[in-house]
Amino acid sequence: MVHLRHLIRCAAVGLILVGQTPSTAAQGDESDNAASFALRDNEMRIVNDVLDQFWNVMNPDEQAILQETDVRIPMDYDLTRVVAYREDGRVIEISFGFYGMMTTLCRDFVLAQYYAEQDPGISQKYEDYVTYLNGTIDRNERSIGQDPVTTQSFAEFAGIPAEREAEIMNSSDAEYNIGALGVTAIAFVLAHEIGHHILGHVDSAPGSAYEAAVVPKLDVDRKH
Repeated sequence: MVHLRHLIRCAAVGLILVGQTPSTAAQGDESDNAASFALRDNEMRIVNDVLDQFWNVMNPDEQAILQETDVRIPMDYDLTRVVAYREDGRVIEISFGFYGMMTTLCRDFVLAQYYAEQDPGISQKYEDYVTYLNGTIDRNERSIGQDPVTTQSFAEFAGIPAEREAEIMNSSDAEYNIGALGVTAIAFVLAHEIGHHILGHVDSAPGSAYEAAVVPKLDVDRKH
């Protein structure tokens, strides 16, 4: 069973993974595009649900800041881009690729928890995998223009048999915990970025602006 006190860990890991070269390759055929947009729509719903919960516990000054903040999910595949900045108003951007990375890390963390009975050292292997993944991301950034270094999956890295991985991950209990962990991770990231706005860390102009055409805005009207 995944304990609640560990649920934020995945998101924290995501925030320290920096420097991945953005992928600008085409997503594939129309069915892949449709699936990706459907996933982003689901992430938008989760984000808005989390923001509603934040609103309920914020003081009036914090609510005023949240009221004027647009949370955006650019449809790109940068694995690490999460940014809070000021434009015409307050903006938080969390790239679609970052959500994908975060979801994968959540899945890996749950897999490690359920596999602990077979391998008591699996938690250390998870930590080692994060270090390995972070190193690969750093190498890819330093090698811009070259073919990116591919990474093993966590199951491969940790030596978890494919059939056992499938058995664990197809269980309803694991699916529930992956979902719970994912929502908690999103909440952690949003709270971190909202904190930058509340603390005034982003009151200077950003170094560069992303094209508005690829940055759909979420409905973050918190008026009740």
